Amino acid sequence: MVDARGFATALLPILCFVLGTVLGLMVDGFIAQPGTVFEFLLRLQTLLGAAIVAGAVWIAAVVMRANLRRPPAVQAPTRGEDRQTAVQILAREEDRIEANFAGLEDAERLLLSLKTELPPSEHEMWGAIARDRLSREGLWADPDGMADLVLRKLPNTDLITRKRVEGILNYLVFWSSEAVDARTKAVQARHDVDLARQATDMKPEARAEYEKLYTSAAELVATAQAGYAQSLRSAGQLHEELSATILRWQRDRPVIRRILEAHIADSIRQAKAGAAN
Repeated sequence: MVDARGFATALLPILCFVLGTVLGLMVDGFIAQPGTVFEFLLRLQTLLGAAIVAGAVWIAAVVMRANLRRPPAVQAPTRGEDRQTAVQILAREEDRIEANFAGLEDAERLLLSLKTELPPSEHEMWGAIARDRLSREGLWADPDGMADLVLRKLPNTDLITRKRVEGILNYLVFWSSEAVDARTKAVQARHDVDLARQATDMKPEARAEYEKLYTSAAELVATAQAGYAQSLRSAGQLHEELSATILRWQRDRPVIRRILEAHIADSIRQAKAGAAN
């Protein structure tokens, strides 16, 4: 199916030819019978001129239509522009490394101390030991004060890393505290169960109640132990992630610096050459 624009393009040369022919007839008197061959050739030239004009208009219309359909050309970046863009990206990466490197090292050292100083969850007294060591290192705080504590410990570390460290410390403090309380209850409940089993005059319902209290306290200890173990794993995973980032930055930083220095030197040479010319 021909659209309106295609129909107009096809009709335009026909109209031009008819208009040129009519004008030629009116101007040269072609309606009258030509008297000589020379006059006939002159009038035929008018018709040929009209045909040429019609063809030119048709070609122009086709070209215009093609240009309208063609999407606007996107100028490809030059080699110099590509190089300038790459240099800008490297410069921003160098700035990011310089701004965050020291803070990342501080966070990595803090997490390493958690991995090495805190007892494993399999330790019999892990809750009390973890609480004492966190307190000794100044890492014990309630949830409302943990953000300020981490900020004091890691003033140069980026916000996202600080928030991750804050979450790990909150869980370590919570599960350590829960473990100490649950273990105290479990020890007391176990003692009451032993007394209940030795008491010959105690009713079975009362003895079962003591057994239930001990089971509940033991479940709390197991829950706290699992939560503490998961928090230690999270600390280890974040430590490995930060260590890998630090190693990569240590490798990339001198390479980026050499590239930027070479670009600066090249720019200086080009400026001197331009000034000399």
